[in-house]
Amino acid sequence: MTLDELVTRVSRDVPEAPLLLVKESLQRAQRQLSEDGNVWTEHQSLAVTDGDPPFSEIIAQTADSEPVRVMQLSVDGSPIEFLQTEPGRLEFKRLPQSDPEVLLAIRPTTGTNLPEDLLAYWQDGLRHGALSELFMLPQSWQNPALHEYHQARFRDSLARARMIARGGYQSRGSRVRPRSFL
Repeated sequence: MTLDELVTRVSRDVPEAPLLLVKESLQRAQRQLSEDGNVWTEHQSLAVTDGDPPFSEIIAQTADSEPVRVMQLSVDGSPIEFLQTEPGRLEFKRLPQSDPEVLLAIRPTTGTNLPEDLLAYWQDGLRHGALSELFMLPQSWQNPALHEYHQARFRDSLARARMIARGGYQSRGSRVRPRSFL
């Protein structure tokens, strides 16, 4: 799914809204879903600079993305302690023995989009986020009841995204079998 197809789907619900406004609200929904839901992640190997304290600069691998937060940091499979002072900078208490691996949550930069596979997967949540914003604008199509409805659906998508990110992006659910009582 492309952004143009998603703009068409949203504009069916608010036909009076200009297409540019619909596109911008979809881009804001993408940024919020990426920032709050950790839907776009990438693995990186970091180079640590010796200093006081030792630090590492995180550089997003594509020009249309920017780092949000570190989700996991490890050296040879074991986690290490760090302090994230800025979205693109990590400080370490001790200098790691080798270069650490990082799982990084990223978001699209302003005016850019998520990759098409993520747009397709999160299309319903993004649609609800954009419609929530559009229905609250002081225009002829303003509808607070529909704003509340779509905002609740967008919050559900954010919660689902956080749950998937916390579960490690596994393909199967994380169910726990209840204990049997005697």
